[in-house]
Amino acid sequence: MIDKEESWRIRAEKNIDRINNAFPNPEFENWVLCEKLILNAIALSESCIRILGISSSKAIQLLHKMTCYLYEQGRYNQCEPWMQLALTISERSFDDSHYYTATSLYNLAGYYHVQCKYTQAESLYQSSLSTREKAFGKDHPDVAFSLIGLASVYQSQGNNRAAESLYQRSLNIFEQTFGKDHPNVAYSLSGLATAYQAQGKYLAESLHKNSLAIRENNLSKNHPDVARSLSNLAFHYYLRNKNEFQSNEDFPYWVFLIPHVIGIIAVFFGIKKLISFSNKRLYFRKKQQIESLYIRSLIIKRESLGKNHPDIADDLNKLAIL
Repeated sequence: MIDKEESWRIRAEKNIDRINNAFPNPEFENWVLCEKLILNAIALSESCIRILGISSSKAIQLLHKMTCYLYEQGRYNQCEPWMQLALTISERSFDDSHYYTATSLYNLAGYYHVQCKYTQAESLYQSSLSTREKAFGKDHPDVAFSLIGLASVYQSQGNNRAAESLYQRSLNIFEQTFGKDHPNVAYSLSGLATAYQAQGKYLAESLHKNSLAIRENNLSKNHPDVARSLSNLAFHYYLRNKNEFQSNEDFPYWVFLIPHVIGIIAVFFGIKKLISFSNKRLYFRKKQQIESLYIRSLIIKRESLGKNHPDIADDLNKLAIL
């Protein structure tokens, strides 16, 4: 005969199975349904997983989907305790090379990264990478995502050369697995572009544009990843044109000096005024282009992410700098 506690556990596992089956993968197209179910998922996770200690595979799946959705929504403080719980259960219930363990490590690393806790994020991304390589081999798409995560942490710490190498490796994996026009390829291209950008390599622009084109061709027009590519391209133009403008201001006008003293003064000031005016006109035209990209990005992000998402604050900050 089943005792009362066992009866509660059986009922709890059925409830977890039910909500896990209903809760979709947290992709952009499913966010409306995710939002409808998120409160039920959190309540069930508290009562059945945390308190009763249900540690089934369905429980971990639910935690992963729930925390990924909260993370995408920028609700970082809400998702962190559940990420910790998912990792604890995964490590307790499965071996170190299991898919659930690797995913839990990866998700928690992402949280630490956005909190600027780079040491913890780097360690977890490395563990996730090692686990996925053991479980799936070195050319699996999940390995590529761990490479991107680790590369992004290196970038945040200023190690752009190491980041470039990892982004390139992830790009090779995605292109070999999915082809060159897959949305996953855009993640690697975007990261590689920012690594090039930080090192002053002009290939950055073409990679940003390629990433944007892939996303516009494969995703909906209001997808947040399209907005991120727009924002990345705008920031690249800002950095490049800012440097160009400053270099034009420092142009060595003395090279235009001619042997005649009166002619020297007239030509010097005439050319300087003409070049200065031309440079400023070009600069403000490019500035309008940058503003246009940021505004397009903001419109998409406000529609898809809501007005309080951290990504919107980042775009507004950069737009204000202009």
